[in-house]
Amino acid sequence: MIKLPDTMIVAQQRNTTALASSILCSAACIIFAWFIHAPFPVNIIAYISLGLAAFIMSLQLLPLTTMLSQFYHHLVSSKMILFNMLGLQMGIAAALYYRHTYGMFLFPATINSFAMVAICIAVVEEVVFRGFIQGKLQKVNAGFSVVFASLSHAAYKATLFLTPFLAQKINISSLFLTSLLLFLVLGLLKQYSKSIVPCIIAHVVFDVIVYAEMTTAPWWVW
Repeated sequence: MIKLPDTMIVAQQRNTTALASSILCSAACIIFAWFIHAPFPVNIIAYISLGLAAFIMSLQLLPLTTMLSQFYHHLVSSKMILFNMLGLQMGIAAALYYRHTYGMFLFPATINSFAMVAICIAVVEEVVFRGFIQGKLQKVNAGFSVVFASLSHAAYKATLFLTPFLAQKINISSLFLTSLLLFLVLGLLKQYSKSIVPCIIAHVVFDVIVYAEMTTAPWWVW
């Protein structure tokens, strides 16, 4: 029997752990989306799932000082400034296309308080799907990490509308495919920039422009 070198065994164990944690985190997010609008006490399942996802991610967190220094570097370096500008342009372009498609004025007339909620949601989603899931799977395979994280994010979005606890008529296939395409683009942006900052900028700008005029959260926002 051929014995693998210790370095290969450690690498395989690391890849297995990364894949398992990514799958569990993704599954927890999807379960959360399915049950979050359920009546009490069934909706407790959603919060348990959310807590599980947070716990899985907490096991992989870097020290706060390290994360802050990386974030600062990803804002001010010359390379990252270009990627951040690209993320900004992508967010604006996608938002304007969305507003035009749904017969809205290209730019919002006002920015209401819900915009702050939209910003928080955008940041959290990017940290979970591009930051944690794609980041962990990057160690396994770069292309696979982009595809898996995008599929997980699109499945999470679709599940919010698929849940049986709210009767909403929407074309789920169209929603899933459109979301998947957008998330693949964000995944590639993260892949080439080596940072989630451009993705956060793109997602935040999109959500603010699209939802700025809302005074209350739409039904699908948890």
